[in-house]
Amino acid sequence: MSPTCAASFAFFLVPQAFGPDSGVLPEALVLAGPDSPGDSALGEVLAASGRFHALRSRPLRRELDDLPRFKRFQVLLFAGGVADASAEELRTALRPGAGLVVLHPGDSPLLRETFDLVSSPRTEDSSDPLDYAVEDRSHPITRALEDFEAHVDTLDCALVPDPGGAWRTLALRAPPSAGEGPWLAARETDGRRLVYVAWGHDARALDPALRALLVRACEWAALGDVAEGGVTPNHLTPWERRAGWRALFDGATLEGWHVRGRPGPPGRGWSVAPGELVLDPTAAPGDLVSDAVFTDFELEFEFWFPPGGDGGVLYRLRETDPEGRGLEYQILDDGVNPERLDSRKSAGALYGLREPIGKAFAPPGRWHRGRIVSVGDRIEHWLDGRRVLAAELDTSDAVDVPTSIALQDHGDAVRFRSLYLRDLLHPPGTPVALFDGHSLAGWRAIGDAAFEVEDGAILGRSGGGGQSFLVTQREFADFVLELEVRTELPGNSGIQVRSHVDESGRVFGYQIEVDPSDRSWSGGLYDEARAGWLQTLAGNEQGRGAFEPGEWNLYRIECVGPTLRAWVNGIPTTHFAHHADSRGVIGLQVHAGGETRVRFRNLRLWELPG
Repeated sequence: MSPTCAASFAFFLVPQAFGPDSGVLPEALVLAGPDSPGDSALGEVLAASGRFHALRSRPLRRELDDLPRFKRFQVLLFAGGVADASAEELRTALRPGAGLVVLHPGDSPLLRETFDLVSSPRTEDSSDPLDYAVEDRSHPITRALEDFEAHVDTLDCALVPDPGGAWRTLALRAPPSAGEGPWLAARETDGRRLVYVAWGHDARALDPALRALLVRACEWAALGDVAEGGVTPNHLTPWERRAGWRALFDGATLEGWHVRGRPGPPGRGWSVAPGELVLDPTAAPGDLVSDAVFTDFELEFEFWFPPGGDGGVLYRLRETDPEGRGLEYQILDDGVNPERLDSRKSAGALYGLREPIGKAFAPPGRWHRGRIVSVGDRIEHWLDGRRVLAAELDTSDAVDVPTSIALQDHGDAVRFRSLYLRDLLHPPGTPVALFDGHSLAGWRAIGDAAFEVEDGAILGRSGGGGQSFLVTQREFADFVLELEVRTELPGNSGIQVRSHVDESGRVFGYQIEVDPSDRSWSGGLYDEARAGWLQTLAGNEQGRGAFEPGEWNLYRIECVGPTLRAWVNGIPTTHFAHHADSRGVIGLQVHAGGETRVRFRNLRLWELPG
């Protein structure tokens, strides 16, 4: 079906599922020296991220004495001066391809030889707040990582990457300090991925930014790529709030919730454990219902269920309806529950109505990510980063009045956290009319391509020369942009954001790709006439399949602070943090070569406050 619905959609990136389709995630091991504080805190950070299936924290010597168990781990995190083994012994014991991350390394022969490190030239010892800038945003660890501003950490790290080695510098002090090496670096050697992190002197006091970095570093070391999305439960970043997201659960109280049919604060049965909404089924508490009501929305949430567990998230729920009607995102242990015999009642299903397609098995006993998009008659369900259901409901099933969201009590100990919602009827910011559907007022053409208005759309046709653009006459800083794109010839195109025009008429800056070729990188991020590709879709299988050549495709682009994000037909394609440009023009590209004919329509922009 061609995505031509008139409703305005908004999409949020859920971390992609890694590992085999069985749902198994990498296992991590934290290794700390005798003088290194906080190894248990580091373990808690990795465990809370939901990105690692299992976690262990034991002395290295004890691990090496149990080699079969030691070889299970896909990533090892070294915290401090680990010194109770030799580098040769460690290399022999490591499984092929195991990833290694060293955090604030103390001086030891093991770390020197294993990570190709040398003594630090730093002499100062300070805990004053300092700024650190990401230097390389094409690396998976840093592509969506913001700079560290006013970061507090002591400057007494004993080892740094060997400047003559094959290290790739990812972050430096800002401004750079003479003689200092990188504060974040990565390398690949002998089939293994290594990451050096100078921060983390006190692992017990990791701030959210450093927690995010630590999880990204370990994930890349284990898997070679990094899933996007938040890694600190119940924490919205400033740019997410500016983009319209709100937290339904504050991580500490039951404020904003009540038990179904019982107004007022919830009683027994629902409680708050550290950062989690916890159901005690023995107390028969009933469904936990939001005080607020919504019509069109997108909802993100994380959930945990025990073996054999059953639960759900109810929406479009009219609480006063005696039959309790509504729609349900099913939470279920497909492995043992007899309901699995009916795929319309399996995990991720629209309970009893639609079955999920193409999902990976979601094992019990760990955190999973769910997502619901509810706009008019259209419903989407996502499970662990995969869109598993997209359906147009019958009119009789649709609800066009504000309704509640509820966490179901189905008699099992299910937990929830990180519940975020964005109201799609009231998008953030101020609407800006970019295109009136009749003229090119407010735009100017650059290059030899022809731009004209035809049937309510902007038609661009290549002239056979160089790159051509239709750019806005004014600049924009932070905004949300939606538009539909259709290609009619094989040549590619693009959507410029925060871009510029120099004195010679050359357009340069960020471009969200329109690529109808077999490469299928539509929605990727290209830096036009400057750095080239910043984020491709080479590792994003769902993203590569999102664009439909010859059909209308819905693009959504968010530029908020340093963060650029894009979706094609609801599939996430770009998530990147960059500081090169904070504002600029918006443009529609017609690629050089004489084989581009592309249409743009339904351009909608919301300008966000500064």
